[in-house]
Amino acid sequence: MFKTLKGKVAFATLIFLATVSLVVMTLDSKPKKNLDNFQDQNRVDGQKDEDKESNDLTYFSGKKITLLPMTEGHLDNGSIYWKSQLTIHGKKTPVVASYYRMGYFAIYTKQPTDQIQSFTYNGDDYQKYIEAKDLDEVASKSEPYND
Repeated sequence: MFKTLKGKVAFATLIFLATVSLVVMTLDSKPKKNLDNFQDQNRVDGQKDEDKESNDLTYFSGKKITLLPMTEGHLDNGSIYWKSQLTIHGKKTPVVASYYRMGYFAIYTKQPTDQIQSFTYNGDDYQKYIEAKDLDEVASKSEPYND
């Protein structure tokens, strides 16, 4: 195929560079640890961190462990997190709620629940429920999240 040493070296170099490029692209495409684009991207399955701050931000979305970026405040992508309460199985339960867009309210609890408590509200007045201290009214008018 290649009759000269120079051709063989050039071909080997080309193959080496292509391989390195593929490895770098693969590493770049893996999910980052602290994604904040959408609420459920922060889920961590089976990971336990003994760091106190991490434990303070460890919540559940249904039965799945979720590491939240915060419990109150706004992210650069427009997500809003706040502490609220929601009636779950007849009991007022403290929750952290999050709103990103399209009427989707993500709900996180400190203890696992048998199903995800998040919901989608289709009303035009969704803004009045963002940062609400009680989410029972909006939840009763919403469709449950289907995982």
